[in-house]
This record gives sequence, C-alpha cells and structure tokens, in this order.
Amino acid sequence: MIHRSPSNLDPTSLPATLRLVQKATSPETWVRLICGIVAAIASIWLLLVEQRTIPILLSAAGLVFSALWIARFVRSRSQGQQGPSALLELDQEGIILENRGERTAVVWKNVCRIEQDQDALMVCVVRNDGTELRIDPEFGGLGLEALSQLIYGFLRRSRTCNGQDKG
Repeated sequence: MIHRSPSNLDPTSLPATLRLVQKATSPETWVRLICGIVAAIASIWLLLVEQRTIPILLSAAGLVFSALWIARFVRSRSQGQQGPSALLELDQEGIILENRGERTAVVWKNVCRIEQDQDALMVCVVRNDGTELRIDPEFGGLGLEALSQLIYGFLRRSRTCNGQDKG
C-alpha cells in the first residue's frame, strides 16, 4: 500500500543541508524480522494442516516472502556492523543517495511527489518521468514516516523558494 507524504514540518525550520547516515537497527528492520518469523510459522502450519493445491501454493509463497524478509533483516544488520554503507544528503538543489559507491542525484524540479510504500517499508521519491528513487527508512534512525516527511519538507521548501509552491 502506498501513501503520499504530506508534511507538517515548517520548511523554513530545516537546515540548508542535511546529511544522514544509514543505521542498521531502525524499527522497520525489526518489523521485517518479526513479520518474517510470523509468516514462516503460519506458512508451515498451513502446509501441515491443509493438503490441497491452493493452500500448498499459498504456504510456499508465504515461505518465500518470509525468507526474503528475514534475509533483508540479516543483510541490514551485517551492513550496520561493517559501518555505514549509505549516505543520504538533502539540500536546496535536490537529494543525493550514495550507496556502496553508487551515487544517485535527483534535482527537486524533477520530483513530482514523495510516497511511502507501506508494503516494502520504503520512501519513494517519484520523478516526473515516473521512475522512483527508493530509500530505506533507516537513515538517521528516523523511520518511514519521519524520513518521508523530512524529504517532503525539503521538496516543499525548494518549491517555495523558487516561487512554484504546489503543496
């Protein structure tokens, strides 16, 4: 489920430039682990109780998704122990995401909206051409809601300063 991110932040209260380091232990990281464990238990139970085709297929899908969630948790924890591998920078011009040596920059004038993907637990910066920059909410330990509001605040401030406030 995807939600758009309106922000109650006052854009003038934001710093000129903000650099956030990715943290491995945000609340969303732990939610992934818990959901993965619950989905695995439910899938195994369904597999043992029902022997028909559709429940078996649903059980298999549940096991795959739970394995992916648990693997994502393990990967983010191991990255956190190696030190920060990602950096998010927000400023008047746009957003820069550096992740494992790969640098992605998006200028605010090319952004049409900021969304929260509740299913994947990601902040989505949607460009005018429809492509997305997907950001893990683990930067600065903020979480999904706070990070999306912070990014939206920078977007709103850039549009207000440029005389094109669209909300």
